[in-house]
Amino acid sequence: MKSMLLALGLTLAAAAPALADARSACRQDVETLCNGVERGGGRIMRCMSEHRAALSPTCKMALADRMLERRAERQPGAERGGQPSKQRP
Repeated sequence: MKSMLLALGLTLAAAAPALADARSACRQDVETLCNGVERGGGRIMRCMSEHRAALSPTCKMALADRMLERRAERQPGAERGGQPSKQRP
């Protein structure tokens, strides 16, 4: 049980910097493009998606990095450092 909690904590700690980086990199874009949009419920992300062509290159890169990290987290074997599990016939 302790090892499971440790693994979960490490996973969340690894994801936190990417999210913080994206928030920091996109702060100005959010203020400029989504000013007046109420926070919560995914409204800011929806606004940014609607204005994706106008996002700064820094914000686009941070969001792409975050997306790739989330995709890697969902793939089988991610909990083992990205090593695919061996299938037995």
